[in-house]
Amino acid sequence: MMGEYRSVRALARGLEILRILSRRGPTTITQLSIATGINRTTIYRLVSTLDELGYVGMNASDNTVSLRAAANLLTEGVRVDWIRSVAYPELAALGAIVLWPVNLFMPSGDEIVLQETTHHLSPFSIHRSMVGTRWGYLNTSPGRAYLSYIDTPRLDETLELLRHSKLEGNMAAQCKGHAEKIIAKTREAGYGSSVNEAAPGISGIAVPLRLDGDVVGAINMVFFTTAMNPTEAAAKYLDAMEECAKRIGAEMSERKLRATCLPD
Repeated sequence: MMGEYRSVRALARGLEILRILSRRGPTTITQLSIATGINRTTIYRLVSTLDELGYVGMNASDNTVSLRAAANLLTEGVRVDWIRSVAYPELAALGAIVLWPVNLFMPSGDEIVLQETTHHLSPFSIHRSMVGTRWGYLNTSPGRAYLSYIDTPRLDETLELLRHSKLEGNMAAQCKGHAEKIIAKTREAGYGSSVNEAAPGISGIAVPLRLDGDVVGAINMVFFTTAMNPTEAAAKYLDAMEECAKRIGAEMSERKLRATCLPD
């Protein structure tokens, strides 16, 4: 039984530091020492180890410690489930208005993954088992919406990743300037779109999903190409899609705030 083993003190302390940084954001060594009751020398050693492993980093401008990419990977699955639980009621409400299937997509490496859907509720859906399907960025409306509105450093990093991707939907990144043209066109339109690119006979439009200003995914609506074109779809449904994304973002922000306000 697990209870027969003694806990590892250093591991417990390291996890406590990660927990505090997750709730408080950038924090000084002194603040970490006060919050944990651990002396500053030990905090320095723990932070140094976490830094070497890529979980935290020191910010030279203000001498604070903050989480890094490796720490974010620890919570990726939880984060996705959390966002799905917030998003589904709003997606269902939007689906009842537009009738066409609407979907929540989130990034994962060189793919954008369908995490929640109303395909099973839509009278126009010809697919039912869509959750978990993976798609390229540059040939899908959600991928284009996501890329077009993330911050510049993350965009540069993602495009570099896509240049080495083997996915057919990302091949445009290998053609100099092609991805940039797609992004510029998407920004000009104000939404992502695709026509017969990700799937024959299917078109889509998409809007970014933001959490406190940070783009974390995209919401799209798919429809038969013979029914309408993206411009017509946007004229009818874009406002409702953007309002849906705003409500999901606001609810996520509120839940995040409530969690942050819990006592350490």
